[in-house]
Formats: sequence, structure tokens, C-alpha cells
Amino acid sequence: MKRLFITLLTLIVSFGAFAQIRWEERDYDRGHGRTRDPRYSYREVFLGNVRVHQVARPVFEDIDSCRRYNGLRVSALQLTALRDDVVIHSLRVRYGNGDIDVIPAARGHLYSRESTRWLDLEGRGRCVESVSIVAEETDTPWDRYSPNAIVQITGLMY
Repeated sequence: MKRLFITLLTLIVSFGAFAQIRWEERDYDRGHGRTRDPRYSYREVFLGNVRVHQVARPVFEDIDSCRRYNGLRVSALQLTALRDDVVIHSLRVRYGNGDIDVIPAARGHLYSRESTRWLDLEGRGRCVESVSIVAEETDTPWDRYSPNAIVQITGLMY
């Protein structure tokens, strides 16, 4: 009985040593979800805040992603409403080469602390110069004249 127990124990220990998975190969995709290639690791980066008023008017935010983040390129944007509800009418993105892209998927109502889905940009990754958002804050009866709503812009960069 003792000999059988020792044999089983050595078999279990040796099996565990040979059955290890290399963690580097398995974990490089964890949290990225965009690609399985370890050379392109995506990460979320805060790009800026935009203060939204009661009346719908364009608000600009200079981002200049390539200069601020050492050449990292933006492949998708996400908008998050902070402090108050926001109605987004349009989103325009100006790239480093001067092209302007209108993203119609950004339109809609965002409740406080709600985010849009990731809005893919044209191409694999682009240098974003600025973002223009036309949005309005929903009525807040206690503070009608000062803007409370803030839209946070987050980028998915590689």
C-alpha cells in the first residue's frame, strides 16, 4: 500500500511538471479582445473632457494623440457622460493628416455614468488631432445656467 501511494504521488508531481502552460503565450490577449497578435497590445487611454451646455453647440477638444502619447495611434473612441444626462447630436474626429470623419453611431442619449460602445475609427489606427462634439445637457431645474454635464473621451490605442 505504501509503495502504491509513493508511486501515485510521484506520478502526480511529474505530470504537473510536464503539463505546465507557458503563461506568456496564454495571457497576452487577456483584456485586449481586439487581436491575438502580441505585438499589438491595446490599452484604454484618457484623451480629454468636454463640458456640455444646455443648448446644443459644438465643443472642441484638442487631443493630438501622436505627440502626447509618443506615436501611439487611436483605433476606437468611447464617450462617457459624467455628472448629468447628455444628448449627443454628432461627433466629428479630425485626424493628423487633416481628414475629418463624422461618426453617426455616437448619436443618442447617455445617462449619467453611461458609456457608448467602442466607436471604431477609419483605418487600423490614426493620429487624432481633435474631437468636436455637438451635444446638449438635459434639463436640470436646480442649476439651469452653469454647465454640469461633462463628456469624457477615452481612446483605445496601440
